[in-house]
Amino acid sequence: MKCANHPDTDAIGLCTSCQRALCPECQIGDGEVLCGHCLVAHNQAVTSHFYKQLAISGVILVASLFFLSRTALTWEQIVIGALALTFLPFGWSALSRFFDSGGGYYHPLTRFFSLSVHLVFSAMLGWLVGPWQIYKATREILKAKEANLTVSDR
Repeated sequence: MKCANHPDTDAIGLCTSCQRALCPECQIGDGEVLCGHCLVAHNQAVTSHFYKQLAISGVILVASLFFLSRTALTWEQIVIGALALTFLPFGWSALSRFFDSGGGYYHPLTRFFSLSVHLVFSAMLGWLVGPWQIYKATREILKAKEANLTVSDR
């Protein structure tokens, strides 16, 4: 079998996404073999996901700062509250991986209590998970952009 990009070169593998034959020069990726086009498409999907995640966090932060600034809280309390609300979705997501948020309870009072406990623990966990997730999103965006530049330089 010959390479899809270099007809005179033998292929050593197939792109796991589009199944095109690839020679060693065209093969990109360590664990998963991808052609340049599929790698760029994958990286664009990843960066889009992380951009949305960062945008939602930014909107929550700005809205929280706006609404909390209308209260009688001190500036320090406003910032802490806004950050807690910004990190809450990250904590909720992390906690929901291990515990069902509703607890499977049918009685409304028990379900409300279960959701309240989940919310409180999510807020606490968010302080640990939130900054890490924002760092991870930024790091993945930069890695994807760097990989796309490397592919386009070939």
